[in-house]
Amino acid sequence: MSDPEIDPVGQRVFFEHVETGETITKLEQATGVSLPAVGDEITLSDVEFGETDTLATTLQEADRTYLVRDIDRQFSRATHTAPDPPTVYQFSIVTVSVEPVD
Repeated sequence: MSDPEIDPVGQRVFFEHVETGETITKLEQATGVSLPAVGDEITLSDVEFGETDTLATTLQEADRTYLVRDIDRQFSRATHTAPDPPTVYQFSIVTVSVEPVD
């Protein structure tokens, strides 16, 4: 049997407030998305959408700058044994802890 091939199935990224644990933004289909590094400043929009005619204004007003404090990666793997070589399907959940920049 040969070495398994790693097949990244999916990735979810959550941006959470470091003190409250509140989810600010989440990316459901984030496979291949570049993650910020600890210490980076990033801009996120904390918004709930209502009427679509004010979408652009709502997004601009909701932009806030955050400092990345920590990144936690959790991986889940399931092995598929047939056919040879076996394939390992990997799913990851990434939590990026951030705090607002004053």
